[in-house]
Amino acid sequence: MGSGGILPEHSARRPKRVERTVCVRVCRSAADRVRSAPHGPRDRKGENMPFTNAPQSALAAPPPTRSGRSSAGLLITAFVVGTAALATWWIVRAMGSDSAADQGVLYHTVSRNDLQITVTDDGTLESAANVDIKCELEGGGTILWLVEDGKVVKEGEKLVELDTSALTDQYNLQKSVTAKALAAKIQAEQNQSAAEKAVLEYKMGTFIQEKQTAEAQIQIAQQNLSSAQSTVEFTRRMVRKGFATPKQLEADEFAVKRSELDLKTAELALQVLEEFTYDKMVGELEAAVEAAKAQVVADVATYENELSHLNSLEKQIERAVIYAPQPGMVVYANDLSGRGRSSEPAIEEGALVRERQTILRLPDLSRMQVKTTVHESKVNQIQPGLPARVIVLGQEFDGSVVSIANQPEPNSWFSANVKEYPTIVSIEGVFSDLRPGMTAEVELLICELKDVVTLPVTAVVEKRSGFVCYVATDDGPQERPLILGRTNDTYIEIKDGVKEGDVVIRNPRAAVPEALASSPTEESSADPAASTDSQDPAAEGDAANSPPPASGGDRPDNAAGSGTEP
Repeated sequence: MGSGGILPEHSARRPKRVERTVCVRVCRSAADRVRSAPHGPRDRKGENMPFTNAPQSALAAPPPTRSGRSSAGLLITAFVVGTAALATWWIVRAMGSDSAADQGVLYHTVSRNDLQITVTDDGTLESAANVDIKCELEGGGTILWLVEDGKVVKEGEKLVELDTSALTDQYNLQKSVTAKALAAKIQAEQNQSAAEKAVLEYKMGTFIQEKQTAEAQIQIAQQNLSSAQSTVEFTRRMVRKGFATPKQLEADEFAVKRSELDLKTAELALQVLEEFTYDKMVGELEAAVEAAKAQVVADVATYENELSHLNSLEKQIERAVIYAPQPGMVVYANDLSGRGRSSEPAIEEGALVRERQTILRLPDLSRMQVKTTVHESKVNQIQPGLPARVIVLGQEFDGSVVSIANQPEPNSWFSANVKEYPTIVSIEGVFSDLRPGMTAEVELLICELKDVVTLPVTAVVEKRSGFVCYVATDDGPQERPLILGRTNDTYIEIKDGVKEGDVVIRNPRAAVPEALASSPTEESSADPAASTDSQDPAAEGDAANSPPPASGGDRPDNAAGSGTEP
């Protein structure tokens, strides 16, 4: 989180009391008196003797007059020492209590500052223009050889080699099937040509020949009939003259009848040929032509299908070796799912890849972007074109929001109720050492508030009645209700409740019993900005221009009044 300026803060300490010096002086005076006073009975040489070595009879015997004055001095000294020790204990206890009260209390002086409202999250670098290298083999294949991950390759350089043993067997078998289909196609075309010629042959040759034969038979029958009739007339004259017998006349008359029958048969044959045989033969031959044409179409289609399959197998064998379509850095397509595991087998030599599965990516390193996520409580404030700041490996780049997803990312098992929306942020400028997969810190600048009263979010405590803070006064901490504005998760805008110059306790939950006893619920321990969006007209304006996020639990941010430093 960023802010427009550093707010003044300090840890206030109460001035030391004068009693500490008095205590030290009293203790030193009492100690000097104890050292100068006589301790116990003296021996014959006038030296002090310890009380533990004095005989009981000596202690019980009445001392002389000089010793009586010494005992009175000891009593006075003991009284003074005891009084000094008691005073010292009371002063030290009072001072220790005050020090314990001040220990660990942090203070913040309220002031006006420029406040940048930002949304900060981590993201992953990726190329804005990736070329996906996919498996083009039907049914997938096994990786036999793979270029090293992260290697910078040139255009046309070999990247992947897939297993083609099964494809080679299919190709050889398909060559034989295609050759047979070609032979069938040629035979069908020959049969069609023969059938078409048969039609012409019958119409232009066979039919005419048969017709001429039938007409000749009619002429022969007519000639025979005419000859038989002449013979009968001659035989009849001969019978009347007696030169021929009736039997011979009867035979000649039978010959006439037979010639008449032959003539009718010949005429009928010609009629049948012209009216029936011709149409029947032409129909049969033309049907044979159509059948031959259909067979040709079928055989041609079969041949083309087999040839296409053969060509497809040949192309697949060629596609088993993949070359770089453009220069770039090789990145294995080991994408992770929402559960932190890859939904596909790992890309490595010996791995089985399915058809159309992405094996590698060749990112364009001159066009980079960051894929991050925005919590559902902040997504309404994000718009395409929003300025951003991207930090990668200590380098800072300018950027802008490109797009925000309409749907949240799938939940993982450890954040089932958290809804986060994928957001793409472009990176502007010239860079040469950025690589896909690097971690980037993204700060989205929503707006900048000028000259507003601010407080650290840790100084704000949520109660049932609302948000409060605790102002340090001469009478102790004083609770102040607050009206909150917008926040950047480190500092929050205060619209009403405190004024510039007030000293606020920065860690009230650690120093103020009333704040510690408030025991906020899960809802109250969240970021106070989540409860102040409705109070900020600017936030409502941003929310009106964005689609509503999906329902779900809130992500816990810095707890208000937790007593910890941001």
